[in-house]
Amino acid sequence: MTTNLSKISRCTLSIVIPCFNEEATLENCVVNVLECFKKHSDIEIEIVIVDDSSKDQSLSIAKRLQVLYGNILVEKHSVNQGKGAALRTGIRRATGDFV
Repeated sequence: MTTNLSKISRCTLSIVIPCFNEEATLENCVVNVLECFKKHSDIEIEIVIVDDSSKDQSLSIAKRLQVLYGNILVEKHSVNQGKGAALRTGIRRATGDFV
C-alpha cells in the first residue's frame, strides 16, 4: 500500500538519534538533520536524542541543543543498554506522525 504524502498538508517527523559518547559528532549530526529539512515547510521536525549513559559530555551537549532549537527532546538511560534499547526509548518518546 502506498501513501500519497502530497495529500497531507502538514506533518511531524520524529527522528531518533541514539547517542553514546558522541560529544565530537552530536551537534554536527543535529545540524545536518535540521538542514536536510530546512526547505520543507510542510514537515515539522522533532528530534529525540537518547543518551545511553555516555561517559563524555554528550548529555550536556544534547541539553544545550534542546534549549537552542526547541524541537529536541532528550532522554537518558541511567545505565548503558545498547543502541537497540536507545532506539526503542526514542520511538516510545516520539510524538510525530511518522518516526
